[in-house]
Amino acid sequence: MSNNFNVVRVNNVLQGGVLSPLFDRREDREQFGHDAQRQLTIARVRRSAPKAAWQTMAVKTLFTLIGTGAKDVPYLVLDGTNGVELIGAKRSSDGVGYATGGVHVRRRGLAGILVLTGLSWSKGQPLMASVDVFWTAAAGTTDPVSAPDLISLPTLAVNTEMLGLTTLLNGSGNFLNTVDSFELSIDHKIENNAEPTCFHADQPYPVLTVGPGNNGPAVITARFTTEDLETAIDTDGTIQAVWTLQANQGIGYGSGTAAIALRGLMRETTIPGADGGSARRVVECTGIFDGTTLPLTISVS
Repeated sequence: MSNNFNVVRVNNVLQGGVLSPLFDRREDREQFGHDAQRQLTIARVRRSAPKAAWQTMAVKTLFTLIGTGAKDVPYLVLDGTNGVELIGAKRSSDGVGYATGGVHVRRRGLAGILVLTGLSWSKGQPLMASVDVFWTAAAGTTDPVSAPDLISLPTLAVNTEMLGLTTLLNGSGNFLNTVDSFELSIDHKIENNAEPTCFHADQPYPVLTVGPGNNGPAVITARFTTEDLETAIDTDGTIQAVWTLQANQGIGYGSGTAAIALRGLMRETTIPGADGGSARRVVECTGIFDGTTLPLTISVS
């Protein structure tokens, strides 16, 4: 039966709540012909900079894995021993559950970096986080992602995290009860495909990643949509957002939170027409470094 990547393990820790893992070899291919030949005579892969990406509902677990506090960008260095594993759980031949034994396809890269790329939340939907993974190879001669191998399926992680927005503050303004959506976008500038920096000479695989500072400044933006057209916007302040674990097999909220604070320039960007309903405005904050304090802080409780 078919495989698809539906199990993720990071530094030997299974990740729950994962959606739509993607693996991309990102190959730069070349092809050449020459005079008098009617067909191409050379075709090759010049460079390959493998990358993975996925979304997850287990945002508190992800924040804990990455590490909390003030961040240039929130990231995790892979441990070099276990790294990131993408596992395709093979379905059982009778269509119920998964097959037993070493029949599940795995792709694994040991070295590299995992970075948070954003958060998204909308009314009635759980908070989602998105991540990128960039793999590297020590000498640039060996594929950082191993050839597919077959393994036994690990005990699957059971996700019980679903977080709802419970605080949204800008200065003294509380927008919680009027918010429709919230988005955090992190243009992290981390890359393993920048030439010539990431590659040795004419080796095919990246040996390191570049990031904010030597690949341009990171750009961190928070944006929310609100029906509140009156509360003053603190144009040079901090936006604070807190999401709380929703009760599992119950109603309301349980205990435990994931939160962000972003300090920077806050502006009202657009006020779309009401079209028969409540008018809304979009408020946007661009993170700014003041020379002392990094703009973004993530936390859990």
